[in-house]
Amino acid sequence: MRNADDAPVMNDELEGRGILDLSIAAGRWQLTNTIVQQLFVLGTFLALARILPPREFGIASLILLVPTFIDGITTFNLDTSALQKKEAMGRYLNVLWTFNILRVVSIFVLTLALAPFLARYFKIEEAQTALYFAGAVVLMQGLVNIGQNYFFLHFDFRRIFLRDTITKATYAIFSIALALIYHSYWALFLGNILSTACMAFSTYFLHSYRPRFDFRFRMLDDLRHFGQWLYAQDVLQQIERSVGDALIGRFASAAELGVFTKAKSLAQAPSSAMVSAINKVSFTSYIHVRDSRPHIIEGINKTFDILSFVSIPYIVAIWLTGTRIVLVVLGPGWIALAPYLKILVVMATFNALAVTLATAVFNGIGKPKIQSLVTSVYTVVAIAGYVLLIPPYGARGAAYALLSAVLSATCVTGYYLIMEVGINVRRILSTALVVAIASAAPVPLALSLLSHPFFNATSGYILLVALSGLIYAGIIVLAGILFKKGPYDTLLLLARSVVRAVRPV
Repeated sequence: MRNADDAPVMNDELEGRGILDLSIAAGRWQLTNTIVQQLFVLGTFLALARILPPREFGIASLILLVPTFIDGITTFNLDTSALQKKEAMGRYLNVLWTFNILRVVSIFVLTLALAPFLARYFKIEEAQTALYFAGAVVLMQGLVNIGQNYFFLHFDFRRIFLRDTITKATYAIFSIALALIYHSYWALFLGNILSTACMAFSTYFLHSYRPRFDFRFRMLDDLRHFGQWLYAQDVLQQIERSVGDALIGRFASAAELGVFTKAKSLAQAPSSAMVSAINKVSFTSYIHVRDSRPHIIEGINKTFDILSFVSIPYIVAIWLTGTRIVLVVLGPGWIALAPYLKILVVMATFNALAVTLATAVFNGIGKPKIQSLVTSVYTVVAIAGYVLLIPPYGARGAAYALLSAVLSATCVTGYYLIMEVGINVRRILSTALVVAIASAAPVPLALSLLSHPFFNATSGYILLVALSGLIYAGIIVLAGILFKKGPYDTLLLLARSVVRAVRPV
């Protein structure tokens, strides 16, 4: 049996490496993880969207709304705070695990008691039985092996990849199979419970640490100073998400909520995948080099290169052919998703390139108070928009509220990145300009070809997307080689690193 004192010690070599080397070394597995998980998520949703109508997705979201909210506001972000202690983290793990067990059991009991009220409030009386057991998802999450924190501390993203793949594969298999049997929200709900349970149990196979009960909760006071700001961020984010979904479910319908949540997911799909991959690595990296300003700025520049390369062309594609994409990918039953998607993809792009990118920076360098301020601005604007716009305009009002919130938070984020970190604004803007020009270049040809019937069919449309992608990539390469501008150098460095990682020895 292995416990905190037996944890491996990080060597000096890891401490001495630059932010870019740290990010690339860990990012090889995390990049693979992100691609695989997104393929699972997208493939599962596309399959389920052909089986289940939007209303079933909306009901599934409402079932998990309250336990997810309570979970979010009671975690206190102590796990992340413990990472700041580096190798001293081990002494807190058993206490953290005990606290989490007691917390999730309490959430399960509370949601059990609230089930009848929630069924009436959201007008989903048919889902009352599922609401009784909604806390089971959070209960399973609380059972994870707390030793998985060492994966992040030691950049062991190979095991994180295995954990996440088990989770997503379980959800895909069970939710699709159950959807074919029940044709209802039960497939989504049970798929969540089963996949979360498999995730929890897999952590005990992936790490030898074995937690045990430890009720010395006073030890957690050491984590409160840093944790209180991370906790504030999480609470604000949970409030924003929950208020929006609750108001749509109350004043619109479960079907409209299902359309809105999936529009938001699709809008964030490319950027959120990259943000997830980068931030999981960058947060830990920034912890180790938080006293080195050049390394921090280098990490920001490289992160912006990758995110802009993915997110800017996506926004162009959605605005030009969003309706066609929805029809081809999801079918006519989801056509109401297209208008929301066009609004939310603008929101997602600004969120990825500024707000979310800076989250790992401010938290990692020990300035979570700044990130809490950014999150506060975002939350206040979003909730004000929800209250004013959702009752008269439904989900469309929620989309505009989110866009307003992100634009406001982007202004605050930019100010603090310049004043506190000293980012190179000219470098950031030149990269954005190169990517924007490359994204716009294929547009005239694409619009011309779309006037021909062949390119409006599925096969022709796929060919058009591939051709546009080649033009886009070609301009990125030329700008990098001829003018030394844009994300080309970062992408080349990342590609070489991945090739070295997979090359046989």
